[in-house]
Amino acid sequence: MIQIGTYVHGGGNLEEKIATIKKAGFDFVAIGMGALSDGTLEYQVELCRKYGLEIDNIHLTGAKTTEIWFDAELGDEVCERYCREIKMAAAAGIKKGVAHITWGHKDPGEVSKCGIDRLTRMADCAQ
Repeated sequence: MIQIGTYVHGGGNLEEKIATIKKAGFDFVAIGMGALSDGTLEYQVELCRKYGLEIDNIHLTGAKTTEIWFDAELGDEVCERYCREIKMAAAAGIKKGVAHITWGHKDPGEVSKCGIDRLTRMADCAQ
C-alpha cells in the first residue's frame, strides 16, 4: 500500500493544521523544530497521535548550518544545537531527523576537516 505524507509547517493553529492534514487523507507527517513556536515538541507528538498521524521524521533547525564548515565557535554552537535537537527528538520517540549540511546563501567553501568532524559528532549523537 502506498502512503502519503506532508510536512507540518507555517503559521496558524497547530491543532487545526494537523486535523486538516488527517482529514485530507494523509497517513504521516514530517514535523519541524521550527514549529516549536506553535507549541512544544511533546505537544506536536501528542496532536499527531490524537489524529492518528504517524510522524515519519523531524526536520531539525537549519539556521546557520553553513557555519559548521568554518573553524569558529559559531560552528561548534550549531553542531551542539543539532545534538540537542536530536536528543529531544529521540526522547519524543522520533527515530528519523533531517539535517542540512548548508543553509542560506553563504557559500560553504571547501569541505573542511572541522566540518567533517562536526558531522561525525552529530552522527554520534544520533547513534
